[in-house]
Amino acid sequence: SPSSPSSSSKHFKNQKKNPNLPASEAEPAEQDDVPSHLSASEGVGGTAAPSCCDPGRMYTYHNWDVMGDSFLDQLKQRLEEVGRPTVLLGMHLCGALSLRAIEAFAALPMVSALALAPCCLPGRSEPEEVAPRSLFESKQSTAQYQAWCQHLEQRLSQAVPTANVTSNYVPEVLSPKNFVLCGVRRAA
Repeated sequence: SPSSPSSSSKHFKNQKKNPNLPASEAEPAEQDDVPSHLSASEGVGGTAAPSCCDPGRMYTYHNWDVMGDSFLDQLKQRLEEVGRPTVLLGMHLCGALSLRAIEAFAALPMVSALALAPCCLPGRSEPEEVAPRSLFESKQSTAQYQAWCQHLEQRLSQAVPTANVTSNYVPEVLSPKNFVLCGVRRAA
């Protein structure tokens, strides 16, 4: 999610032209000079920022339990701190994480869009509301994945009925798990 400068993250004017410039030689940026800022969050465990978060880039990393009870409150607080338009992006979401992303989009009206790319299905032992038995009617993994994607699209449409929901299989993604689902809130 984009953010404005804070005491914990410094941004500098001339580092835009020369990103390798040491902070000691950089000029502080004005508010309008600060580009978008990424806030990343990953499941449970681990304390290091993921490899995508290059120390030379502007980001904040949060090690939150995405499935935990406090996640939505933590995310809401962060979005209020940021105060900028936000898109929720979920890539390679395994199991119920796709449903959690949909839940977050529905619960947080300050998130203007959701883009998710689901991965594997939830387990058969999950409750019916998480893993409908219809997902496992076929023994073919491709058919199960397609049923999961249809289920997620229906859940998103039901969770945020005013959102414009689109979906597509993207053949350029070099994986059989190449479905992308998007939801964009319509302007009020």
